[in-house]
Amino acid sequence: MRFRRRPNLPRVAACLALVAVLAPGCASWHSIGKETPAAYVAHEKPDVVRFSVGDSSLVLSRPAVRGDSVIGLCKSVHPHQWIGVRGDEIREMEIHSARGTTRGKIVAGAIAASMIAFAILTAAIGGPGPIY
Repeated sequence: MRFRRRPNLPRVAACLALVAVLAPGCASWHSIGKETPAAYVAHEKPDVVRFSVGDSSLVLSRPAVRGDSVIGLCKSVHPHQWIGVRGDEIREMEIHSARGTTRGKIVAGAIAASMIAFAILTAAIGGPGPIY
């Protein structure tokens, strides 16, 4: 009697999917500190920013400085619209980044590398053979 081994592709895909899901979890919103929003956007060119304006917040993609305002693409409205916010209306500005301690980044990288190595090893060795 001859047994066929099950393909390991689903196991490898599951491990890689887990890494892909957990990796972005290290990113969060961080305040830019004391620098003015317009100066920060002009200097650092972030991909996404979040403003606290009045009693609400506003997330803008592809921000740019135009005069004394920061403009960007607001994706929370449909259809997406370009919106400008005057610098004096902004109470706080945050950026989305993976800032954290060096130790935390090393631990996260080691866990991700271990999971990838385990997935590759599982695919190379194969599953357990038939039990009689």
